[in-house]
Parts: sequence; structure tokens; C-alpha cells
Amino acid sequence: ILARGKSITNTAYTVITPTTNGLTGVYGSSCTDAAAVPDSQLTYTLPRNVTFTDTTWRACISPRGPYNSNSNIVVRDHTGRTATLEIFIGGAIKTSYN
Repeated sequence: ILARGKSITNTAYTVITPTTNGLTGVYGSSCTDAAAVPDSQLTYTLPRNVTFTDTTWRACISPRGPYNSNSNIVVRDHTGRTATLEIFIGGAIKTSYN
């Protein structure tokens, strides 16, 4: 939600990508802006023993909402339980626990 608000306020694209232990965000003039600027407010550290099941994704959020189609992000805890975060084009997020 913070990423969407920043995109609207700054009229910029915000790109969120996974790291080994969380998320990081940058903003720029497009989803592929080579001069995108890191935003420390868009950094998040996952709780201990929680990981992403896939770290090849990225979410680009334009001033009008997520740039691409809905995105599904899956996290897993140390017991093997998973949760799916679905980011909708309008910016809403739905969480499902498996």
C-alpha cells in the first residue's frame, strides 16, 4: 500500500523485488528505469525462518496501480506452511493461508 501511495504522490513507477531475507523497492520513470532510486521506506525484512518460495519475481506499480497482471507471491515458514499474497491490478492485496 505504501508503494502504491508513493507512486501516486511522486507520479513514478515503483518496483518491488525480493531479497534473500525480505523486499526492497526503488522508484523511477518506468518499470525498467536504469537510474531508479532506492527507497529506504520500501525495505522490509521477513520474519525469522520465513522465506520466499520464488525470488525471480518483481512487481512494478505505476501511478495507476500495478503495471502488469495480478501477481502471486508465496512465502514459507520453517514448518513448511505457506501463505500466498495476491496483488491485484488495482493495488488490493489478498492473503491466503495454505
